Amino acid sequence: MGPKRLHCLRHPVDALPPVEYAVGDDRERFLVDESDAAAEAEADARAETDLAEGRLIGHGAVRRWLASWGTGTRLPRPRAGD
Repeated sequence: MGPKRLHCLRHPVDALPPVEYAVGDDRERFLVDESDAAAEAEADARAETDLAEGRLIGHGAVRRWLASWGTGTRLPRPRAGD
């Protein structure tokens, strides 16, 4: 017995016509398309303060933590300074 065929609207899936999507020039703008210089400067200042005060978690610590998932001996969540 071969694989089952999926049916949609009484037609086999592979018999449905392809769907085409048109994107016009009047596309909506995404939120990320707009920038707010003041908000970006504030976020940069907070990041610089966190860096200067050691409130960061190292990449290696995060990699070790994630690698421990699903092993049965999951490590505790890394903390700032790790």
